[in-house]
Amino acid sequence: MSLHDELLAQAERLVQSNSGAIDQVDLRGVVSSACHALFHLLAREFASLYVRDFAVAAKLVRTLNHGEMMMTSKNFFTSSPTLPQKICAPGGTGSVPPEELSTVARSFVDLQRSRHDADYDLARDFEEREALNIVQSAREAFEAWGKIRDADWARIDLACFQHWNAWNDTRV
Repeated sequence: MSLHDELLAQAERLVQSNSGAIDQVDLRGVVSSACHALFHLLAREFASLYVRDFAVAAKLVRTLNHGEMMMTSKNFFTSSPTLPQKICAPGGTGSVPPEELSTVARSFVDLQRSRHDADYDLARDFEEREALNIVQSAREAFEAWGKIRDADWARIDLACFQHWNAWNDTRV
């Protein structure tokens, strides 16, 4: 089982096994695990665009920047994403990304925001229902990604994680 699958399974187990009696520490752990599950799924997919060797892939994943990943994901929410100026949409003008990509992108942004709250906003309390919804969002993103992972739009999304700023740089 891969790290991303294990993280999602951990979040699901924790929130389901303690139903009705889960404390804030565990709820925050559920949120963090669900978010990291999606991050590691997309990071592994990103690395697979470039290399097959696990050791090299692990080093490549360390170059990912959450800011660029968030920017990319925010721009893939809609049916007409705003792509960096230096690349063209696959399929030419008017090409529309699959709905599943919007699902993954929205989940990534929402999960990152929730994880940030869980890790840093100590005045905020999480509810069990909210944690369940966060885990469900991660699960839906996993399923959506499984449907589109080989699509050109998915590959462009992954490449943007690393190259968003460079592709938007008008000086070059």
